[in-house]
This record gives sequence, structure tokens and C-alpha cells, in this order.
Amino acid sequence: MVRKGLIYLTTTLMILLLVSLAMANVPPAPANQNLGLYDTVFTGFTTEECKNIECHGDENLPNRHHLLIANEGYNCLDCHALTNGAFEAFRNCSDCHSISPHHLTDDAQNFNCSECHGSFVDDYNDGHVIPTYAKTIITPDSSYKYIDDSGVKIGGCEACHEPDLTADPQIGSNSNTHHNLSGFTAYNCNLCHSSDDTTGTPGEGGAVLDIRYCERCHGIKSLHSIQYENDDISGELGYGHIGNSWDCWGCHGFQESNALSSLDDSVGSSSEGGYPGEATVPSVDEVIPNEITVGQDTVITIYGTSFENEYNKTIYTSNVTLDNGTVTIELEPDSITSTVIEVTIPGTLEPGIYDLRVVKDGDMSSNKVTLTVIPDVQIEMVTIPG
Repeated sequence: MVRKGLIYLTTTLMILLLVSLAMANVPPAPANQNLGLYDTVFTGFTTEECKNIECHGDENLPNRHHLLIANEGYNCLDCHALTNGAFEAFRNCSDCHSISPHHLTDDAQNFNCSECHGSFVDDYNDGHVIPTYAKTIITPDSSYKYIDDSGVKIGGCEACHEPDLTADPQIGSNSNTHHNLSGFTAYNCNLCHSSDDTTGTPGEGGAVLDIRYCERCHGIKSLHSIQYENDDISGELGYGHIGNSWDCWGCHGFQESNALSSLDDSVGSSSEGGYPGEATVPSVDEVIPNEITVGQDTVITIYGTSFENEYNKTIYTSNVTLDNGTVTIELEPDSITSTVIEVTIPGTLEPGIYDLRVVKDGDMSSNKVTLTVIPDVQIEMVTIPG
């Protein structure tokens, strides 16, 4: 038993030594800010800001709005003033969207975050696993555990998610990005902050921030599945956990040399069904074209990351779903790589606005983007009075 214990201890210390040596040669990984949604603060919207963030910069916005006339009960004069017998064109989003619309939707108010963000997050009330065992030295911290000699933060969210005010758009701090969720109010504080719901006093250890509260929306499975695999950049910093051990150290790193007590934490994760999944979360960056005409089959190209990945010699691949609020269809790609999908959209779709998602392995969903299907309008004659 003593010999076995010494072998076990020696093996563990060797692993820790190798990990430490590897970490010494790896600079900090800036998180990939374009997965799902750019990591910035969306306040004080202007038309130019909406376009520059690449969410609403496409040219089909007028047609998307015009489709609301038939389906949502709007008419032309709701948006366009009539001057001297002609409609005035306008491009000021804030005329109608005076405050952020994103978190005023029913899904956002009911904490169904995955409706827009996909499997990059967990829904607050979806019953996903949140560990109940005691935290150990490898349990991630809501901020960080220590800063190494080079100033790199280790062992928590800030290892990758530090603010960068020089970026365009600026990358906000975790505090700013979470506190500026428009549509949420002060009564939501206890959703994220550890405190006594009655007295408002800090929770475990006097901490206002507690990783178990973070895990209400950022659970083990969703965090471990935010990965990026590509033969060209395997292991490149900031692009996920596959082939890049920095990401493990960034969240789970610690300063102590003895990690034997940490084994309970890793075993607990596995036994509660929260260990890393095999399929990684796909992310959609762009759809070309994102507006098609009804009545004709159209091939669209979807650009993004992690559309397929390999794990343990199994290849996980994706399909494309379209949902107009009434009907959901699933389409198999004509071709697929980890970063590009080509898929044929059938001409039988009804005109309207469709939510497009890339779904891998049946349940790993990308962020939501929009595909607009417009009527095939043919102008046969124009009559000019007088």
C-alpha cells in the first residue's frame, strides 16, 4: 500500500510539474470575442454602432421591416413620413428602438438565454448541473486566484475575460457587461450575487461573487464545450480548449504545489454528468446571402467556427435549422467543414423572417442569426397620375 501510494504521489507530482512547465511557456490567451456574440457593452445605441458591430449591418434590413407590414399590423406611415406626396426614407434605428430591444424580449425576461446565444450559455432554470460539493483549489474563481510574475491572472474568469478599452468595439469588464443588460433591474441582483435573500449580506466566505452563482448561466458543460478546432490553428491562443492546455490552466490554475485534495473536485464533476462533452458549440459569423426570394431553391454559405469537430476518433457534424415561429425545418448541408457550410434553402418556404441556427449532434446550438425570405414581386405596370 505504501509503495502504491508513493507511485501515485510521484505520478501526480510529475503531471503537475509538466503542466507547470508547459504553462511557463504559454502567454495568456485572449478569449475569442466573436464566439456567439461580441463581448462588449451594448448601451447608447446609434445606427452606426448597430451596423459596425456586424449584427445589423446587412443590406436587407428594409425588407425585414417591410415584412412586418403584413404580419405585425404595421403600415407605411408608422415608419415613413409623407412629405409632398412622397415617403421620406429614414435610417435612424432609435426612432423605434429607443432602448435596447435585446433583453426586453419574452425569452430574455424569462431567462431563456440560449434562444439567442445558443449553447454557449445555460438557461437559468433549465435544471443543468450545478455542483454542490465543496470547492477545491482547482475550482474556478469568479475573478481569479492569483497573478503570476508576468502579471497574468490565473484560475478564474479574468484569465481570459479582461477588459480592453483599446479594442473597437471596446471589450468591457465582466462587471460592465453583466450590469448593463438592458431590461433587467435591481431586483435581479441575487441571480448573480451570493447573498442572503432576506438581509442582502454576502454569502459563502463573505463573497459577493461566488462561482456557483456564475454557474447558474455558465455551467460546466457549456463552458467546457466552448471550443474551437481547426487544423490550421490547432492550439492557437484564445480559440478553445482542444489542443491548448492554457485554457484549462486559465480556469483551474492554482498556486499551491500539492493538488491531491483537488481530485475530489474532478471526480465530482464527472459523476454529476457535467464533464466536457464530445461535441463543441458551433458559432455563426456570417450568412451569404442572408436574403433570398421565395419560389426558387437557393444555396447559401454559412461562415463560422466549430461546425464539425473530432473527439476520441468520432466526428461530430451539424445540420441547419430554420424557424419562423410557426414551422421549424432541419436541413442537411450540401457540404461542411469546421468553418464553412453550404446548404440549399428550398423555394417552398413562405415569405418571412427565419431564425437560422447551426445545430451539432442534436443539441449543441449556435447563436441565432436571421435569414429573410422575400416575396417574388413582379412590377408589370406603373401609372403616373396626370
